Amino acid sequence: MEKQKNIGYTNQFFKELENSPDVYRDVEVALRKREHEYQLVFKDAPVGIVILDIEGHFLRINQKYCEITGYSEEELLKMRTQDITHPDDVQSTDAIVKRIISSKEPSHSFIKRYINKDGLVVCVEITGNLLKNN
Repeated sequence: MEKQKNIGYTNQFFKELENSPDVYRDVEVALRKREHEYQLVFKDAPVGIVILDIEGHFLRINQKYCEITGYSEEELLKMRTQDITHPDDVQSTDAIVKRIISSKEPSHSFIKRYINKDGLVVCVEITGNLLKNN
């Protein structure tokens, strides 16, 4: 029942937008501004930022993360975070990720090691959060 109510509300919202070009334009401008701000923060952040799917595949990577790991964005998009995690940290990282996914801990910070492209161990602090699609 709640889902039907939300669908009706959403449909009404879009009908109002179609009938009001000024409102539609204002919403579009606001969305573009937000996307631009997000891109600037993500791209130019002084720390590595990634977005992963629940299996650990890289979906988005910023330049700083590429510098930390030594891999290009193109290379990382074909990998999973487990592929560059130090073998001794894989099991503990998987356990933390499972707790975050199950919502037992909505976010968690921890230290882990990566093996960078040159084979060197890189120690990093990770803060993981779950992004839910509603």
